[in-house]
Amino acid sequence: MSSYVKQQATIRLPVTMWREPVRGAAWQAELDLPDVGVYNPFRAEGRTQPEARRQLNDLVLGFLDRARHRPKGQHQ
Repeated sequence: MSSYVKQQATIRLPVTMWREPVRGAAWQAELDLPDVGVYNPFRAEGRTQPEARRQLNDLVLGFLDRARHRPKGQHQ
């Protein structure tokens, strides 16, 4: 399988953002995934909304990059 870019695309995913109602609380961002139970591996935090969103983007991009480089037939 070749790994060159044929055409760039944007993937839109549902994201929930919140923070605790106390002064200085960090913003939380997570993907809205069905049936993940208590632990959601796609959760990030930041001091501001944009920072939390960037952290979540980096987390998802890292996951996709690792999945792309995984040998064929290897699943988690």
